[in-house]
Amino acid sequence: MKQRPNGASSIDLTPNGRFRVRFAFDSKKREAINDSPFATREAAEQALAVLVEQTTTRDMTPRRARCTGVYFLRVGDGPVKIGYGDDIDRRVAGIQTSHWQRVDLLAFVRGATKMEEALLHRRFAHARIRGEWFWPVQDLLDCIQSHRLQDDHRRRA
Repeated sequence: MKQRPNGASSIDLTPNGRFRVRFAFDSKKREAINDSPFATREAAEQALAVLVEQTTTRDMTPRRARCTGVYFLRVGDGPVKIGYGDDIDRRVAGIQTSHWQRVDLLAFVRGATKMEEALLHRRFAHARIRGEWFWPVQDLLDCIQSHRLQDDHRRRA
């Protein structure tokens, strides 16, 4: 969905006699500013036209509604991370940047709370490496498998 945001623009005269272009639009209060000094008002108006065009042709579709829950990630065939979050794709990508092995999302429990994450941490304390990272012991892998099956069932329903 492309839409033209309702925007306000200005060309400001700076103390040194140059022009600065500003275009603010009401999509989560974002603002685009071209801080390059322009010698003439004409040049500033042309820059404003470009700025408005760039801003209004950008896809303004709101991000998908975030779904919070508990996730289980695994690095290669190594440790498992039990965490809580709302943007799982971004979280996996962030963790992937710090690991040379592939990071896989094993399961995601939609709607699970921070309290449920804490209970899982306590339940698997015997396998804790550090923080939210756990050795992939059989009872943890069984728990992950049961959540994976529940999630598959929910998707089909």
